[in-house]
Amino acid sequence: MILQARTEKALREVVIIAAGLSIQDPRERPMDKQQQADAAHRRFVHPDSDFLTLLNIWEAYHGEFETMAQAKLRRFCREHFLSYTRMREWRDIHTQLMDTLEQRDDFRLTSAYHGLSEVDQKNTSFGTPSYRAIHRSILAGLLGNIAHLDEENGGYKATHDRRVTLFPGSVLHRREEPKRKPSADASQRDAKKGAPTKSPRWIISAEIMETSRLFARTCARLDPLWALDLGAHIVRVAHSEPFWDAEKGRVMVKQRTRLYGLELESRAVSYGTIDAAHATEIFIREGLVNDTIAFPLDFLAHNRAVRDKIEDLLTRARDSGFLNLDEAAYRFYAAHLEKTPVSAVGELVDVVRERRGAEPRFLMMEPDDLRDPETIEHDAAAFPEALPIDNRALPLNYAYKPGQADDGVTLDVSVREAEALTPAALDWAVPGHLEQKVEHYLRALPKELRRGFVPLAETAKSLAEQVAARDRLTDRRESLVQALAAQIAERFRLSIDPGVWADKPLPDHLRVRVRVIDAKGKELCASRELAEIDASLHLQKRAASATVARVEPEAWRRARAKWETPAQTTWKFGDIPERVLVTEQAGVPVFAFPALQAEQDGVALRLGKTPEEARELTRRGLAALIERQISNDLGWLERDLRAVKNL
Repeated sequence: MILQARTEKALREVVIIAAGLSIQDPRERPMDKQQQADAAHRRFVHPDSDFLTLLNIWEAYHGEFETMAQAKLRRFCREHFLSYTRMREWRDIHTQLMDTLEQRDDFRLTSAYHGLSEVDQKNTSFGTPSYRAIHRSILAGLLGNIAHLDEENGGYKATHDRRVTLFPGSVLHRREEPKRKPSADASQRDAKKGAPTKSPRWIISAEIMETSRLFARTCARLDPLWALDLGAHIVRVAHSEPFWDAEKGRVMVKQRTRLYGLELESRAVSYGTIDAAHATEIFIREGLVNDTIAFPLDFLAHNRAVRDKIEDLLTRARDSGFLNLDEAAYRFYAAHLEKTPVSAVGELVDVVRERRGAEPRFLMMEPDDLRDPETIEHDAAAFPEALPIDNRALPLNYAYKPGQADDGVTLDVSVREAEALTPAALDWAVPGHLEQKVEHYLRALPKELRRGFVPLAETAKSLAEQVAARDRLTDRRESLVQALAAQIAERFRLSIDPGVWADKPLPDHLRVRVRVIDAKGKELCASRELAEIDASLHLQKRAASATVARVEPEAWRRARAKWETPAQTTWKFGDIPERVLVTEQAGVPVFAFPALQAEQDGVALRLGKTPEEARELTRRGLAALIERQISNDLGWLERDLRAVKNL
């Protein structure tokens, strides 16, 4: 500490403070005169530093030392509630330190106030040169005693994973009164007293003492940048969560600097100087492949047009021999930038300008650049021709019609087959779309979660393989978002509610369109939402039921003859089905709904045209049947009630 004070030109002050820290606190606070002692000590208080408070005591004492006799010095100490014995001990230790220092050949007594005007010498507040010089010198010897305010939980986080509390006697201690809002006058009084209105974010303490709790004693306000500078030889720097910053046009990474486990600084820095290869990969995938660079580079516009043309061909002809375009584009850029790592738009502009002299079409794609050298064939497993449902194979039709209703994949089903469909079955219908679906869901996550999956394309590919394996184990009982959330929780230890994707649906070309057709191939309804299909079919069934009752009365007569029964006074109906088939009309099955109908002679089984009608009839019929069964008991109860009433 003292050696550092020589560099900071604050040797005189630091020797005084070091000697003061070696003795017991010279301030006295008798039990019967606490208020008087506090008022006397207030003269010495520095609002930002207990160390400077000690220095103020020394200066006040020695301002009188040269002019007063011992008796007057003792009276001065009594009036200011200072221990004369400890002040003398302080002076003795200071003399010993100075004697030791004077033995050095390079000794030169410097002061933090040297060269300052009289006004500046009096101003020792936080941030001034004198404050900085003194406390940087102290910090050099007490790097392990810094702490940061924990605004969430209260108290301070200190080094070595400790939690400390400001000692109540410190000038930095703030007595909180949450139930009482301080008045303006009270705030002014506290300011005059030197009491801080808000706890400092960073502190340094002379000692951390454990009594009922861990207390930081003799503290001062601190600038953490001083600790970064003085502790450069022992701090630990860690980098994590690299990400592409489109606004800055640069690949960044979060840098955390810790001293003895306490985080001093967390900021985003350029990733290119830390891991050039990985930074280049992220720059290519996020900036170039995803086309998020705002700078007007001519090759980007050219490559965008090439990709649009290839995407058209790739969708129309699945066996065209083209790779996944994002992966192909990445390979193209990676090959051309292999010898010149690039992680920022500015660096890319410099590389392009340098290379364009020898290669006028540098970084400009051609359609063949996106073609697999070993032309791949259509993957029948990834893009199957049919979807198996309940031992049936339902045909899948692929079409490229951007902007039209039947763009993408269409599944043709009958009404009965539509009833067997589930959202999970449609999620897994086209395995070739799985990777794109996973990547879409990853991109739809909030930014703070999405950063953990960078690079997204690579993470989506591995997650797609894992959720596909999970799907085979669960026999397609989970939807894709459920399986993806479970896999993310298992792999990344990150809990994500599948509902986060509820309002972020997949693009239409990745969602299976269900088209319900009748026996003649006529379309009854079509949608990419099963709920819409179910609602549409429900309305059509009700309409068909009403039509059959009017147009095909014979079908209803046959159904009534088979299912309806005469009136019964006891239960003789057996198991009643929820619905029975009457006939089919234009491919739509027409159902009747058995119900118990109350009649004069009892309760009969009748057929209703709608579920609502059947439920209402059954409610009344069951009430009538129960009433018949307990009619005798009801008669006796009625007679007893009349007798009670006549009493």
